[in-house]
Formats: sequence, C-alpha cells, structure tokens
Amino acid sequence: MGGYGGWICEPSLELAEESVLTSHWLRRAPWAVVRLTSEPGRAASLPEAATLPLPPRLRSHVESRDFDTHLLDLTGDDAVRLQRVRQSVRSYLRRVDTLGYSFEIGGDGALADFCSWYRRGSQGWRARAGCLLPDQFFEVLQSSGAMDIWRAMRNGVSVGAAAFLIGNTEVQYQASGAAKVAGPVSAMDALLWTAARHYSERGFKSMNLGASDGLDSVRRFKEKFGARPFRYRCETYLMPKLMGRVRLVTGPGKLT
Repeated sequence: MGGYGGWICEPSLELAEESVLTSHWLRRAPWAVVRLTSEPGRAASLPEAATLPLPPRLRSHVESRDFDTHLLDLTGDDAVRLQRVRQSVRSYLRRVDTLGYSFEIGGDGALADFCSWYRRGSQGWRARAGCLLPDQFFEVLQSSGAMDIWRAMRNGVSVGAAAFLIGNTEVQYQASGAAKVAGPVSAMDALLWTAARHYSERGFKSMNLGASDGLDSVRRFKEKFGARPFRYRCETYLMPKLMGRVRLVTGPGKLT
C-alpha cells in the first residue's frame, strides 16, 4: 500500500486528526508491510513507525526517509505562470505554439505508444532505475480513468509521450519519454508547458513533478518551470497489526 494525502477514510469514525485515522487503519491493515508517504509539507500527518531491533543491512530498507518533491503552481493565466518560470526560458516558452508541435490526449494506440517512449527514454537516464513500472501498471490507471496520456508530434512525427495522474485539484506527472529535437524548446519542455496550461485552464491548482532524489539535472529541469521543492516523508510499517499493540525498541531485552 502507498499514497499520500487524506485518502484514508473510516466512515464509522468521527472526524479526527489524520494521524489518528491512519493509526486506526494501520492497526487493522492485513499486510505484513505498509509504506506510506505524507502529503508534501505535512510529514507530521504520519504516525511514527515502531523502532525494530533489526540488523543495519535490513534497517536501511525500512528507515523513515525524507524526500523533496516539486510542486508547480498552476493558478493564474499565461502571463502569471510565465513570471514564475526561470527568466532565461520565458522567451522560448512563449514560442511553443509556433514551433511545429502538436499534442493529443489519449486516442487509439496511446498507451502502447507511451509505454514504448517510456522504455526508450529510460535508456538515456544517467542513473539506471532498479526496475521500470510494468505496462500493466499504466493499463490499470488508464482503465480506471485516473490517468491522461499525452502524445507529442512535431511536423507529423511522434517525438514523445507522458502520463499524468488526475486528482481533485492536483495533477501528478508520472512518467515520460521523448526524442532529442533540435531547436530552442525540447519535446519534453513543450509537452510539459502545454499540459500545465491545459490543466490550469480546467481548474487544477498544482502539478506535482515528483522527487528528484539527488539528481541535479532533473531538479534543474523542474525548477526552471517555477516548481518549488516541498519536503515529504516516506514511512515503512512492518506488521502494522502487531505494531499497533506492541512497540519494540532497541536495547538489551527491552520490550514495551
């Protein structure tokens, strides 16, 4: 299980602090391992995980970790959003509509086209991913209506694709792949800027561009659009049903 935000709902409980609701839910969760991430800027909304006397090699996989995600403010019109982007790219983004790009959301073959670009794009990553998300992951999201697939064309040729998850007021950039296109604006720059304008016009307040986790080039890409970093926490709960009743702490024979 994973996710962030106020998504845990217990209709039988009176409205309470989110951390209280989460603790109640964890005490009844049937899984051996549950990993939750907090909403950006709200690390305290997660209850603290029990401290287990694990060897260092195993402990490193379940320790609480903090990350920075980047949130792009979508409010305002084009002029307002352009004021948030880095000054050196404003003139380029103003020209996106004149550079021969066209975009399509969904359509026949969109999922297969996106998955192909996603895998091709991963080959150019400097830090190779431990594993790529399987096609079935994206198939489920698309079939549930929770994801938009964008395809980019330039002068009639496919040059990239991206997937965005759709929330209530926020859109999350999930994955993409794009060709290297000569010119002042890359295919990915053009796609992301056009998508931001599209979702802003439809009332979305922000776009979550995800964590960069030490990848400076990725961080710079996000921040040139005006995205700001926000800290969030990833907490792992082992045997949460048991840990809801018993708290183990390190120390010689100490059990509380």
